[in-house]
Parts: sequence; structure tokens; C-alpha cells
Amino acid sequence: MLTIACRYLTGRVVAASDADREIFAYPPQPARLMMALTAAAHEGHAEQDEFKMLTRLEAMPPPTIDAPAVCPREVKTVFVPINDKVNDPWNRSKQPRFFPSAHIGDAPVRFIWPEETLSDAEAASLSKLLGRVVRLGHSSSLVQMWLDDQHKSSQLISAEQAKRSVYVPDARGEHRFRITRPGTIGRLQSDFNGKAIERYAELSMDLEKAKTTKQRKLAKERQQQLAEEFPDGLPTSRRPVIRTTQGYREQVEPSSTTIVETVFDPAMISLAQIEGNTHHLLQTLHLTRTLRQALISHLGNGRGEVPSWISGHAEDGGPTSDPHIAFLPLPHVGDSIDRMPSNDQTRRRLDVRRTRVDGHLLGLGMVIPRTIEDDRRGLELASFLVEDDGTPKGIRLYGNHDESNQNSELELQFEDRIRPPRAIIPETWTRPSRYWATVTPIVLDRHPQADSRRERAKWRAEVTSIIARACANIGIDQQPIAVDLGRHGFLAGVPSAYRSAGQRTGSFPLFSDVDGKRHRMQLHALLEFKNPIRGPVILGAGRFRGYGFCKPIQVRN
Repeated sequence: MLTIACRYLTGRVVAASDADREIFAYPPQPARLMMALTAAAHEGHAEQDEFKMLTRLEAMPPPTIDAPAVCPREVKTVFVPINDKVNDPWNRSKQPRFFPSAHIGDAPVRFIWPEETLSDAEAASLSKLLGRVVRLGHSSSLVQMWLDDQHKSSQLISAEQAKRSVYVPDARGEHRFRITRPGTIGRLQSDFNGKAIERYAELSMDLEKAKTTKQRKLAKERQQQLAEEFPDGLPTSRRPVIRTTQGYREQVEPSSTTIVETVFDPAMISLAQIEGNTHHLLQTLHLTRTLRQALISHLGNGRGEVPSWISGHAEDGGPTSDPHIAFLPLPHVGDSIDRMPSNDQTRRRLDVRRTRVDGHLLGLGMVIPRTIEDDRRGLELASFLVEDDGTPKGIRLYGNHDESNQNSELELQFEDRIRPPRAIIPETWTRPSRYWATVTPIVLDRHPQADSRRERAKWRAEVTSIIARACANIGIDQQPIAVDLGRHGFLAGVPSAYRSAGQRTGSFPLFSDVDGKRHRMQLHALLEFKNPIRGPVILGAGRFRGYGFCKPIQVRN
């Protein structure tokens, strides 16, 4: 067994989530460990055997993470001068920054590879490398690292570690941690571009020195070398980004509250809109259809065969019975209600940040079934989402994206910003919750037999039963303990489910079958479950095209 221990020397860990810089990120992820080791190797001019050890570490399977409990501190907004311009720091404009942190004490974090062993020479090389590391992540997270060969596997889940959490790799786990794979070290070195920057600095210094000492011939040579080797001027260094993720689950006691999973993977692929007109929730069907067509067209042009988990069609051309990829809207809508309704008197609550909540879209999402392995996902989707060098690729969608006769276009891009809008963050839609509200209407799998006006109670019971069956269809093995139904959305910014008499605008288009002839009943719902459900929760006949998409909400009494 191989164990790397890490102690935070100040008793404090500073780390922000990649998705939201105001959120404390813990435990430290394997990719963060590898970046710290790589930086230490280059800064400390490590020997060849240490770099060789790095390449072996990156190829190892994801480690188990044994982390002590922490006490997060309140996140404060700090205004700091920006470093974009070289001038008087007192006259620079100041921007808000966040430094989420937590008290961790003296207990170390351990990264454990149960099946890996090292030779004496490899252990010595790794120990030297670990001794060079001074920080893990943020510059104020000062650490001491060592090879913990005294740590035994029996200690991992002992009763003494009641205040520790153990995270183990699990493809279906609720957490997604960044990991390394073969080639990560080379990619980090290429992004940093250190050799080119040093070469440019060396030539520039020689040029300035030659000018000062009036060595015209040498100055001319250096000027020519700079022009030939660096025609674009100073070489740039890209921020290191590792996008490969692995599912992790936390080992919990059997008595803990059970979190129910759906058939969809919570690691949603977010595509942020970067160009084009503003689009709205009401255009969901048009946009998801266009995105699906773009993906299928891309895969078809490349190989001529589209897998059933993407197309939704079996080999005989009929619809597949297995879960397949779903396309979703990512809107700016509310996230709480005042209370669970009992008499249709739910009051919508404004967004917690008091911003304008109008249901406009910030992008689109793709949700993949849990049964699809990571390798298959990368094989089919990587060329659609990113360029060969790993940078996000622009995805242009053309067509009539609403019920008007005017064509429009928009451009999407795989989301990789440090601090994206909340609607783009997967956890906004997938965090465990007992309460879920629709942002797009649920399309019922069958039409209720009871009359909604004359037999209201019977109709509600029948529709509730249909929705419960829709929950079972996505893997939720428990029926909702409370269901409220309505034509209007329960969250701020969510339009009506269908058009009423005299209403011309402001309602969702009806979902139709493939032939376009039959329309199904669609409505909004507010669901309460006994146990928390981890999303995404997408219900009903329109779930693969963005209808029946639910959001975890807060219920305020």
C-alpha cells in the first residue's frame, strides 16, 4: 500500500471550488496533489528520478482520500488591487475576491493507493519530491508532505476516526473529483511553457545588454533571433486546467440517511452561451432539438455510426428502452418557496441574490446515464466539446429556435470558467434535496381518465400516480410523499405549463409525439420525498428533450 500524508502547517486550509469561488472545496482532490508535486519538482530543480516518479504517479488509479473533519469559516468579500497594470497600487481599481477557508488542526490528509507498492529506490525518490512541496493549492495553504509507510489499511476505517471522512473511487459516486491520467504532467509543462519563457527572457536580456554596451552586431543577432523564434512576441503561459474527473463516494455508517440516486449521472455537461441573442425557457424544445441534431450530425460525419445512448434509437431504428442522453435548458429561475402548499397558495420567493429572475437561459446541458463508462463518454463526446489541445470548442446552433419565422443562431462552449454563473454549475441542479420543483412542465406518459373539473380529487390522485411512475422510470424507488400540481410554475421566472383561454404568450409550447399529431397533457409539479434525492431529476415523456426538468429547492416556513 502507498500512502502520502499531508499536514497543513497553519492548521488552516484555503481552497475554493472550481465552479464557485465563494464555496469552500474539500477534501483536496488528487489533481491538486499532482499539480503541487509538479510545481515543486520544477521550482526545486528536482533530479531525473523524481520526475520519473511523477510520471508513475500520474498513471496510478485514483487514490482513496482519508480526510479529517474541518470547520469552515464564514466567507468574507475582500477587495484587492488587480495586477493587470504596472502602476501605483494605491490608484489601481479594486475587485472583489473570496478566500474560503476552514480550520483543520494538526490531523493529516492521506492519499492512499491500496494496491500500489514502491521499491526502496522509488520510495526514496518520492520522499525527496514530497520534501520539496511547500503548499497545496492556494499559496497560504502551507503544508508538509511525507511518505506515510507506517499507515496501515486497518487504520483507515477504525473507530478512532469518527471525525474523519473516507472518500473511495466509485463511478456512480455523488462527488466528482479531478484526477490525473498518463500525459497529465506533459500537458501541465506545455501549458506553463517555462522553457520558451526562459529563452525569451535570456535573449531579451542579451539584447538590452548589447544595446547598453553598444555592441551593434550582437544586438542585431539577438533582435533577429527574437523575431525568428518568437514572431508573436512574449510567449504566454496558460493557467493549468485538468478536466478529467472520477466519481467518488463517501463511506458512511449504515444508519445514515439514504440518498436516492437517479439513472442520470450528476456530472452534468454544462454548455454556456457565449454569443447570440438571449433565449428563454419557452424555447427549450427548439434548442434541445437543435443541440441533439448538432451532436448526432457531428458523430455521423466522423464515423457514420451513432451509439444508442446518444441517438435514443436501437439498431432496428425503433426507440431504445435503455436510458440515453438528455438535453436540458439551464435557466435563471428562483430556488425557494415560502412553504409546501396544501391549498394552492404557494408564494414564489425572489432569487436569494435579489437579481432579476426572468427565466432566460445561460446555456444548455447534457446529462448522461450512469451506466455509460467514462471512457465511452470521452471517446464519443470529446471531439464535439473540445479541440485537440483541450481548449473548449465553440458549438454553433442555427435554426428557428422559437415559434416565430425568424432564424437565429447562438454559440455554446463547454464551461470551464473559474467562477461561472450559478445556473451553469451542475450542483445547482443535482444537489440532494427532499423538495423538487419543475422548471419545465412534466409531460404525462398517459392521459388521465378522470375529468379534471368534475372529478378533481380523482384526477389529482391519478396524475399523482402517473408522476410516481415517472419517478420510478428514472430510478427513484420511493413514491413522493406529497405532490402539488398546477398550470403555473412554482418558482420565480418559470412560465405557465400550457396556454389557457385568452392567453397568447408566456406559456410553454405543447410537447408532441414524433409524428407531431398528438399532444400530451403537461403541467407543473412540486414534489416532496421522504429521503433526499440526488439529481438530475427529469420526469415524464419529454425528459430527453428538456421537459420535466426539476430543480432542488429550499422550503421556507
